[in-house]
Amino acid sequence: MPFANKKTPEELAALDRNVLHILLRCQGKANAIDRWALVKQVFGGVVLPEFQNDDNVYDRDIRYSVGRLREAGHLICDLGDGKGRWMAANEKEWWEFYSYYVKPIKSRAEVIRAMKKAATERWPNLMQPSLFDLSDLDVSSVTPMIW
Repeated sequence: MPFANKKTPEELAALDRNVLHILLRCQGKANAIDRWALVKQVFGGVVLPEFQNDDNVYDRDIRYSVGRLREAGHLICDLGDGKGRWMAANEKEWWEFYSYYVKPIKSRAEVIRAMKKAATERWPNLMQPSLFDLSDLDVSSVTPMIW
């Protein structure tokens, strides 16, 4: 949450309930609610075009709310195309959202897999961490014990 717009747990819960209440009336992609229309309904004001951007604190609050609601299991969809958010009405809509949502994750996983392979080839012991990494340890002040 951005520090300029901190909310109490009670305020966050109220925001989430409000966002969910509105989105539950948007069943199916054909009934999606526009990003800025959602801001208007939640916060009660029109956002002028010059303030319609990813840095808008009201829009950001809604994005965080949607994230929390998704984590709670609500099937809130959007495709990042500016056509709005909606509740999945059927499997097709769910899978369309799923494909959109996981695409960057899959891409990053493929990249890191290739980089990990290259790093392992370059540094063969990379995947075998030492149980005792003493390279950082300054032992100059340690008195040896004699038994």
